[in-house]
Amino acid sequence: MFRKLLLGLIVFLGLFSQLLAQEQPWNNQRYVWIPAQDSFLLDSLTILPYSLQVFKPAGGRYDSTFYQLDQQTFRWLKPSSADSILVYYRVLPYDFSSTYSLLDTAKLEKTPEGLLVGTYNPYAREGGLLDGQRLNYSGSFSRGLSFGNRQDLVLNSSFNLQLGGELGDGIKVTAAITDENLPIQPEGNTRQLRDFDRIFIRLEKNQTQLTAGDYELRSPQSYFMQYFKKLEGASFSTSLTDDQGGRWSNNASVAIARGQFRRQQITAVEGNQGPYKLQGNNGERFIIILAGTEKILLDGQALQRGRDADYVIDYNQGEVTFTARRLITKDSRITVEFEYADQRYLRSLYAAGSQYQRDRWQAYVNIYSQQDSKTATGDLQLSDEERQRLREAGDQLSDAFVSTITSLDAPDSQRATYTQVDTTINCNGEIINYTFLRFSPEGLLVASFAFVGEGQGDYVLDASLTANERAYRWVAPDENCQPQGSYAPIRRLAAPQLQRLITAGGQYETGKNSSLRAELAFSQEDLNRFSNLDAADDQGIATRFDWTQHWQLSADTSKWLLETSLSHEWVQANFRAINPYRSPEFLRDWNLADINGIGSTNTAEEQLGGAGLALLYPKRGRLEYRWSTFVRDSLYNGQQHSTAFQWEEKGWNINAK
Repeated sequence: MFRKLLLGLIVFLGLFSQLLAQEQPWNNQRYVWIPAQDSFLLDSLTILPYSLQVFKPAGGRYDSTFYQLDQQTFRWLKPSSADSILVYYRVLPYDFSSTYSLLDTAKLEKTPEGLLVGTYNPYAREGGLLDGQRLNYSGSFSRGLSFGNRQDLVLNSSFNLQLGGELGDGIKVTAAITDENLPIQPEGNTRQLRDFDRIFIRLEKNQTQLTAGDYELRSPQSYFMQYFKKLEGASFSTSLTDDQGGRWSNNASVAIARGQFRRQQITAVEGNQGPYKLQGNNGERFIIILAGTEKILLDGQALQRGRDADYVIDYNQGEVTFTARRLITKDSRITVEFEYADQRYLRSLYAAGSQYQRDRWQAYVNIYSQQDSKTATGDLQLSDEERQRLREAGDQLSDAFVSTITSLDAPDSQRATYTQVDTTINCNGEIINYTFLRFSPEGLLVASFAFVGEGQGDYVLDASLTANERAYRWVAPDENCQPQGSYAPIRRLAAPQLQRLITAGGQYETGKNSSLRAELAFSQEDLNRFSNLDAADDQGIATRFDWTQHWQLSADTSKWLLETSLSHEWVQANFRAINPYRSPEFLRDWNLADINGIGSTNTAEEQLGGAGLALLYPKRGRLEYRWSTFVRDSLYNGQQHSTAFQWEEKGWNINAK
């Protein structure tokens, strides 16, 4: 609906100028009062000679001996006591006395042979869609038919329009419409991507800008607030300068979010270049990646997309394949950050920020909020029973599921049908009753199975079973009553979520060579908006402090400098950022990846501090040392020492870490 409204707005800009130029229904009758002397130009169009009539002011008409008509010029031949006379006539819609030409002789050029040459296109339109406006536009519109021996007749259409220019009063407009009726995404095998279904319009005047449609929203000036979103909505920004020379910038966005963020660590296989499957935050195996949102790092180094570069990606299948330029081994560290489509709930988003800068200090405040609607759902329709199940689950969404077992009135040969079987299992000397499904062509039960993880379910996929759809077989638990399957006849319920982050901070240059920066962040995350349970851990706080100082070691400012720095970061256990703000290599740098899994799952209060010294020689090099410490409550306490040396001299470049 939003796309149609915006598309109509663009077309309205073109039709508006034409509507203004349209006249009322044309009438060729003319009544004109003219002076009764000399000659007078009656009209610019051709006059019908036999329609001319001249009336006296007191009544009656003059005969043709009193006047003469020469094309559009009226001549009075005899003296008259009247000052003015009334002339009636009819005109044709053209001036037949004018000269018309298809070729502009002023544009003709003489060749060395003495020939006159020029350009003539009989199919060129004299007028355009936006004539009279200072706008430049280009594009195409096409339609086609597709048919074959195994498909019906299909009408395909595409529309592409680029518009730019000035509407007047200093208002500049930039618009782009790319509308394809095929729901496909660009192929991820080139460095540059072309969006097949993108529409936006941007209006600008002075320091104010308004954008509506499909646009990208990037993170503002903030340490804790990091994100990159592809949205559908509107964005507004403006800036102004006050009397004291300070600059104040403001921005706001309201949109519909198209996806969720995910950072995934891929386990590499020796000699396997791919494809490697990407999954959602809840283990979804079939997801659609939003084109252009991926960021892939190999051993901490960012890669470039393209067949002639480092990797290609299939956005619709959610698969990444590495080229021969990057050989994958079992020791390769692969990190993928991306956004994937999630239409289970209608997710709205709003973001706003304000920044003020003057002289040696600046301050800013930012707010970001995204929330799923509890009433307006997307692809997910919930029954009253399922809503109640979510209310009872709280934040323990792993327990929010419903059974998918349903019964049939009669056996169906087109489905994988089952019968219900009761059995007993001896678990550590205790007899436990089990009820499971057994595949049977004569069964009256059907079910859809969900992958719940290795060793988490009671069923496995069995390709030997004959059916028109996937069939599953029950496997008994082991002697410790632990499941040995990977599937279960359940459907997990997704709950609407809310995520909000507010940051406020600033920077102050305490001197010519020193600066102080601080930031405070407040977060709120509700994993289940249907339930008020488990709400005690929804809110969290984090702070960051940085200080740097340069010391001049000699009177010559182009020689040795000493740089000192201090930093401290405190993160409360319940603080949740929008997207990860630390480096993907952070856990590896602190040896957290294999320490009881505390690297990214368990929540705990964190403190990260550091101090550094660096000896600099401008345009030559530097020698630096940094000490850091990282503490995760009582789970982890580590220290880190690092040194680095870099020097350039007479074509030599030396680096050591």
